[in-house]
Amino acid sequence: MIDVMRFAVTPADLLKMTPEERGLFLLLGYATNQLTALLKLITIATNVTPADPVAQRVTGAQTQIFVRLLVGILREALLLVEQRFVSSKLGQEFGPKLDKSAQDALGRLKKRFGTSGLLAKVRSNYAFHHPDIDDMEAAFQLAARSRAGFASFPDRIRSRSAFHGPIFGKGWTARS
Repeated sequence: MIDVMRFAVTPADLLKMTPEERGLFLLLGYATNQLTALLKLITIATNVTPADPVAQRVTGAQTQIFVRLLVGILREALLLVEQRFVSSKLGQEFGPKLDKSAQDALGRLKKRFGTSGLLAKVRSNYAFHHPDIDDMEAAFQLAARSRAGFASFPDRIRSRSAFHGPIFGKGWTARS
């Protein structure tokens, strides 16, 4: 059984909030929906390992795409928290009112993702943007030297078609 709670919020409740509070509340809900949907897709994609090697490669490539999108959306959600909560008047007002577990979680987010820039790198250079031609060529040359495999898997059913190749992206190489 799934244990789901319902927290009813009426328009009257939302109107009691400032536009900044209301906007943040709604955007955090939207970000949660995005993350939950992608996590479900990743769970489904990794639930079974196909016996056929071609199906394994296609499924693996599609799963990597879902994971990269998830990382990009995580970065966007982190930016939302950083810009519209932590660095804002809302953060100054409500940050100290968070319970200990929420303050600890916020601290872990800042520590884990605030300095490395890994989420930003994946989001900006790979998950949501296509690399420029020079980055593509450099990654291709490296992949060709490493004998990384390229393959195309066309199928009459589009959801089973795929192109398989090394990781390409700005600042990324076939070994990144």
